Amino acid sequence: MPDWIEQKRKRLLPGYAVLPLIFAVAVNFTVYGGAQLLALDLPRYDIASPLDNRLPFIPQFLVVYLGCYLFWIVNYILIARQDKTRCYQFFTADFLSRIVCLIFFLAFPTTNIRPDVSGPGFWNHAMRILYTLDLPLNLFPSVHCLVSWFCYIGIRRNTTIP
Repeated sequence: MPDWIEQKRKRLLPGYAVLPLIFAVAVNFTVYGGAQLLALDLPRYDIASPLDNRLPFIPQFLVVYLGCYLFWIVNYILIARQDKTRCYQFFTADFLSRIVCLIFFLAFPTTNIRPDVSGPGFWNHAMRILYTLDLPLNLFPSVHCLVSWFCYIGIRRNTTIP
């Protein structure tokens, strides 16, 4: 690897943080996808509430959903850039939280019935793509909420981050 690329990588991410970040991504995908495979033949519980059925479906909120991924990536990098001890503590907690999620995903497999998305238009088409890529499984506990909470607790006492 050219020296200038390595220097830029070190400024973005310390060497001790590379493996924990890679491991976090691998564990997340393994737990999420692995639970779906392991629970393939188990009955699934629809956890939608009456409130869910009363909320309007707005495909444009896909922007918020996808924006979360950018938020998580940036925050996990910011957390990993902290000192080595905090980095390792955070990613250990992240790993353990996914193990807890896996236990829930297997003990209580969940799903929900999604609103029908029909008709033309960019947002409807984008939502149909999302439906294909992200199945309505492993909904409890919410990994989206968990990761967002981890982003907060991972940087909440870091005074260098506004």
